[in-house]
Amino acid sequence: MRTTTQRYAHPASFALVVAVVYAAALPIVARLSSAAYPGIIAAGLTVDLVVLVPLAYHVILVRGRDWPAVTTAVVFLISLYAAHFVVPAAHQAPLAFLTYVAVPIEISLIGYVLFRAVRTVRRMGLRRSDPTDTDLLEHLRRTMRQAFDVRVLADVIAHELAVFYYALFSWRSSLPSARPEASTYTYHKSSGYGVILAGIMVALVIELVGVHLLLHLWSPTVAWIHTALGLYGMLWLVGDYRAMRFRPIQLHGDVLYLRCGLRWSIRVPLASIASVE
Repeated sequence: MRTTTQRYAHPASFALVVAVVYAAALPIVARLSSAAYPGIIAAGLTVDLVVLVPLAYHVILVRGRDWPAVTTAVVFLISLYAAHFVVPAAHQAPLAFLTYVAVPIEISLIGYVLFRAVRTVRRMGLRRSDPTDTDLLEHLRRTMRQAFDVRVLADVIAHELAVFYYALFSWRSSLPSARPEASTYTYHKSSGYGVILAGIMVALVIELVGVHLLLHLWSPTVAWIHTALGLYGMLWLVGDYRAMRFRPIQLHGDVLYLRCGLRWSIRVPLASIASVE
């Protein structure tokens, strides 16, 4: 039998709470200058934004779905920084106090992440002796899922690590030795994607420079954000192309492993394949 908390424990429920809080806060901020007691109202807004939102997260997702309690601290920090953009600068005295509270929380989070990262690296080192573990992305996913309790977070971290590895650090790496009992089929050369990627990269460089100069006339901050996202996009494309070389299609036993760079992969039992055309 599910409790009331478990029944409504869904990320969409938390997103709805956040939307309601900010939808109520923004009109109040717009009329704050004409209010009778703006300082008190601003303090109430600060509590709603910085305390109520993390509390709702803890109740809905930590208690309701057993998400790690440490993630509540992350939501608190995000809410604190977001409140600086909502509450007017003249009424941010409570935020200034909460900023001091955030310092030990940030230090604790950094220590926690470093501890989990060191433990993860050690686990990865122990698993390198497994000759059948040739897919780095899947290896990272398994390891990160052991390091982080939230599966989505673990998969995102694993994917980003794979992007940076394949794009920046795989150029001097040799192809992993194939499983002796597996049949391997490459596709990075026959697809002709390398030529297509080269054309895309040239177009992206031209687009980045032109749009950056255009946006810089309006807002330098937005221009640099656009450029940073564009550079990451180029990095991802390179990593995806390199992953096509290091993540071939494999037939191992009664399972066919289909992969396409970093974009997708699927495990197909041979019994499920009616025909190949």
